[in-house]
Amino acid sequence: MTEYTYNVHGIFSLKSNTTYFEGMLHAFKTDKERRSALNFEFRMDPDLRISREGKERINIMFYHDQVDNSIEVDYPWVRPICAKLIFSDEERNCLFLFNGNYMKVSRLVGGCWRLISILRALLQMNLIRNDMILIHGGVVRIGGQGILIPGVENTGKTTTVWSLAKNGAQFVTDEYSIFDEDGQSYGIPGDSSLTRTTARAIGLKFPRSERVLLTLADIKGKVLTIHLSSGATSVPPERFFKICGKTLVSASTIIQNGVDSTKRIGFEEALAKIKAIQLFEFGWRNHPFLLAYSFFNPTFDLTRLFSREDDILASVLTKIQRFYLVSSSKRDHNKAIESIAGAPVEQYLSSSQGRAIDS
Repeated sequence: MTEYTYNVHGIFSLKSNTTYFEGMLHAFKTDKERRSALNFEFRMDPDLRISREGKERINIMFYHDQVDNSIEVDYPWVRPICAKLIFSDEERNCLFLFNGNYMKVSRLVGGCWRLISILRALLQMNLIRNDMILIHGGVVRIGGQGILIPGVENTGKTTTVWSLAKNGAQFVTDEYSIFDEDGQSYGIPGDSSLTRTTARAIGLKFPRSERVLLTLADIKGKVLTIHLSSGATSVPPERFFKICGKTLVSASTIIQNGVDSTKRIGFEEALAKIKAIQLFEFGWRNHPFLLAYSFFNPTFDLTRLFSREDDILASVLTKIQRFYLVSSSKRDHNKAIESIAGAPVEQYLSSSQGRAIDS
């Protein structure tokens, strides 16, 4: 099988023998295997089988292999659904093995069983140990200032970030960003999920073949509902914008839908809302693989990690000078954000300060 290797800002590396992470991490693909402080490997093994003999287990499917201190999944289905999570080097290096049936079922079931959910949980756990944190939010750079745009799924983060970038803001990310203790944001600009409505609202020009795909995805989403299909097509942002790799963030605009309003809020309110967004989107605190590992390893203290996460999030947000809550009935949060930035984004198009840069 082909190997896919990624190194994300030198903060973490990931290797896989499937294309699963291409949409999220293609911007960080590398031909060289460079080790980072945190290293993850996701490997599909068609022949993976789990032996149950003489092993501890929590329930019908979670087992503990005392030989390598790993957590194993063996679900009694028509065909075996198997997975194995192995930690090494104080949990900083993680290997997740899974068979084809696990891949198929996890895509269908979704939630914490998806590979992306497992990666996010492992990444967040280890970032916290390094005084960093993964935040669910878009980030743009306008006139030299970075703006964090947190929001729950389907609020309009992608529409907002793409609209701002279309008007001249620097595109950092529309989904995930890693923050260090100095308030520096490192973007993960993976493929964006664009609907036909979003593409039209932003004014993006697609060839006819892609317009057809957007229309078909829209129909599929309406028929199957949002829980089974988003009605969106994956589009890499670098097709339209040059990506800014990192930026210091000085303002945050938390977005929501509803009655049109923009108001400045205090630190405590902003912290509470961003905490809620984090819990809503990541759910890593209740991730079954980590809970199973803590069950069999009492020294693995999840409670202490949760407390440390709260401290790091609060510390990162103290570096941000201004917080706003932007509510929109038409998902045009970008207009309020342009106003918050001090002037329409278009004015930065003609200045080198406003042009997107690689970092």
